[in-house]
Order: sequence, then C-alpha cells, then structure tokens
Amino acid sequence: MIWKIKILSFARTAIYVQITIWGILVGILLVGLFFLQVVSFYNYVVLLSVYVVSIIFHEFGHFFVALYYHYPVHSLNFSLIGGNIRLYPVDVPYAHQIRLAIAGSLVNLTLAFLVFLFCSIAVNKINLISLNLHQLNLLKDIFWINAGMGALNLLPVYPLDGGFLLETWLRKKNVSIYHFEQIAHSIEISLSVIFLMFAIWLKWWWIILSMFILSNRFFRKVRIQWTEEWFTLPVSEFVVQDVQTFPPEQLLGEVVQEFQFPHSIILPVVKKDGHFVGIVTEHDFNQQVNHGNLWVPMEQLCHKDYPVLEASQSLGKVLSFLKKTHYKVLPVVSQGKYIGMFYPGLIRKNF
Repeated sequence: MIWKIKILSFARTAIYVQITIWGILVGILLVGLFFLQVVSFYNYVVLLSVYVVSIIFHEFGHFFVALYYHYPVHSLNFSLIGGNIRLYPVDVPYAHQIRLAIAGSLVNLTLAFLVFLFCSIAVNKINLISLNLHQLNLLKDIFWINAGMGALNLLPVYPLDGGFLLETWLRKKNVSIYHFEQIAHSIEISLSVIFLMFAIWLKWWWIILSMFILSNRFFRKVRIQWTEEWFTLPVSEFVVQDVQTFPPEQLLGEVVQEFQFPHSIILPVVKKDGHFVGIVTEHDFNQQVNHGNLWVPMEQLCHKDYPVLEASQSLGKVLSFLKKTHYKVLPVVSQGKYIGMFYPGLIRKNF
C-alpha cells in the first residue's frame, strides 16, 4: 500500500513523498528505539536527518545522470526507506542503464570517502582543521550512513539498485523472465539466511535486512509492478529486441551447437524477411534434444497458434489479457513482422 503527496516540481519533474507500509514500520522502529532509550533524542534527530539527506543525495545522483543523457524523468519519489526515479518509457542503451543504476550508490560512497578523508585529517591534528567531539561524531554518522547506503544498494536484490543491475546484465544475456526469477529467488533467499546468521552472531538489526528482502520477494509475487501512466502506451514501447531469433529451416542440432542451450522459455522463429512464423517452447525443444532428434527443423516444432501481440495494442489491454492467462512471455509483431518479445516481469524502470 502506497500513499504519496506531490511537494514540488523540479526541472519539469514531479517530486513526491511516499508513505509505504515499510515506511510506517521503520518509523515505528525508530520511535521505539528512542523511547527505549537506545538512542538519545539528539542522536535520534541527527541520525534521521542524516539518513533523509543521504537518500536525497542518492536519488538526485540517478536524476542528474538521467538528465545528462537527456532521458525524460517522470517523477522522483522519496520515502522513509529510500526512493526511486521513474523514467518515461524510452530506449536506454545497456551502458547507460548501468550508469543510471550505480549513480546513486556512487554519490553515497563518494561522500563517505570525502568525510573519511576529512576526519582522518582532523584526527591527525593537522592545524588546518579543528573539530570538537559533537562535530566529529556527526561526521562519523554521515560516513557510516552513506557507506552503508551505498554498499547495501548494490546488493543484487529488488528493489535495490543491485537488483536492477542484475536484471540488466541477465537481460543482456537474453535470459528469460522465468530464469531470471529463478536466479533472483535463489540470491534473495541466500542473502536472507546470511543476514539472519549475522543477526544471531553479530547485531540484532541485521534481521531488518533479511525481512526487507523476504517481504519484497513476497510482494513481487502477488502484484505486478506497473506504472499507471503507461497503460495507454502501445506495447511496442516495452519490447525486448535483443532476443535471439531462429530461421524456420535451422536444425535443432545447429541451435544446440551454436548456442549451447536456449536462453528463453520460448524461441521465436522468424523468416529472413522478418515475418513471424511461430514459437518453439523450451519444453518441446529440450524433449527433442534429449531424444537425439537433432535433424528436426525449427519450423516443424513451431506453435503457430501461440498468442501474438500487435505492436499497437495498449499496455492496459495486454495486462487484462495476461490476468486471464498463464503466459509469461509473448512475441510482438507489427503488420506480421516480428519486432521483439514482451516480458511482463521485466517492466521495471525504477532506480
């Protein structure tokens, strides 16, 4: 559940403050720490202020990189547990996606490094700098919060930047949404167990990270992360175009020899002139290979009645169709010519 309030616009971008269930839980935790006198009122205010400012620096790192590459930003969204930027649907090259994803963490880590240098100079009593105890403690808080935020955001789990980096890399490898979710599930469960062990052996607050990862895994299973503003856009705006296609006459043995194994749960079969023929399912492909039928052409295994999306169909209509079916990936055509694949689970534009 998300409530958000628009506070202002900056560089033609709406800036929202969100209150989520996780935000409420973190707020209750912070208040509990204060009333349990784990932290003093002064430290409570200071830590919260440094944390909020660090989030702002992080998200504006993403924002200014997007502006630098002239990508339109729909909105910046801030909450107690972090934030994200939302781009309008645009074609972002792989290298730019990586730079957009790591920009926020680089800002936090750079700030932490600069504070570390500043504190090192002060502790070594160089005459140029003189700090009292309160100022030094404040700088230490800035260092640890930014270092932690920068490092943790690179963990390969959603909704952190590292999760987007993992997905971007796997998408580059033409890994299907089915395989991607398998990989993401394994990583998230493994990290959750590791953080639970840290909570037992080191500090109790590691359990917060474990619960954060598990809760996001659960919510991603029960709802699709769509953006309402996209519902009227054509589905062609969301296709993955770098999925390997196969000519009808190509033999299974040639596919196995050249590609080792297919990277998609469905393999699009396309003529040389670009016209779409049909798809070969991963199940049928593996079954024929396991039986040694390597001389079978791809066209012979084609499912020509497999659902196909027209490029002009709106995302809203496609969503309605998906809710009534079990399909996880669909080919997209324009006037009979193949233009790419539509992976519902890969429509995540937030950083």
